[in-house]
Amino acid sequence: MQRLLQYTLAVGSLVLAVQLLAPQWTQAQSTSTERLPLTVCLMNDAGLTDDLVAKVQARVDALFTTSGITIRWIRGGDPGRTVEERWACAHPEALQRVVIRWMNGGLLKSPNELGEAFVDASGKGVIADLFLDKVERIRAEREIDLTLLLAHLTAHELGHLLLGGEPHSLLGLMQAKVSEDSLTKMLQGNCAFSRVEQKKMHARVKGAELSAMLARNRAERFGK
Repeated sequence: MQRLLQYTLAVGSLVLAVQLLAPQWTQAQSTSTERLPLTVCLMNDAGLTDDLVAKVQARVDALFTTSGITIRWIRGGDPGRTVEERWACAHPEALQRVVIRWMNGGLLKSPNELGEAFVDASGKGVIADLFLDKVERIRAEREIDLTLLLAHLTAHELGHLLLGGEPHSLLGLMQAKVSEDSLTKMLQGNCAFSRVEQKKMHARVKGAELSAMLARNRAERFGK
């Protein structure tokens, strides 16, 4: 199953929805004091500079701060990776180790599709793509900072992998379409995961961590 991110330049009236739902998107307070790790292997196939990559990673980290999830980044194409890092990228695991690929082009036919997360029927996935040529077109049209735009789109795709199911929302980071309204909120620093989304991501990552720990304990106990 594919989860798609699209954009539209049409401006809709969301004033009432903002008034009713905006409190859910505040980042004033963390949803959990327990920090959970998430390993993200970033495949920079589009060839963006190391400086830009670092800035995007820092912004994505900030967007996940209040979710109680700490991202451990691995540069997928870095020849200096350790054996453990190479293994992590080669063996993704849902809700524990995931792969984000920044690429030019993609298999999708629609020119409006900026990204794609691969999530199965059980709501689990380990790979998401962002199409940088299409992202750059939006950046140029709207004259928005590439670091800011790419960070939010990357966080959006990570949200698909962590939330599963049908996670699109009317507002916030998981909004299905990049609109004038969402771009404005992005620039204002008001585009975030809702509290409900943060709690769900944290719970799913926590569940995966506990399952992995139990599996390791069984393997050690029974030698399997």
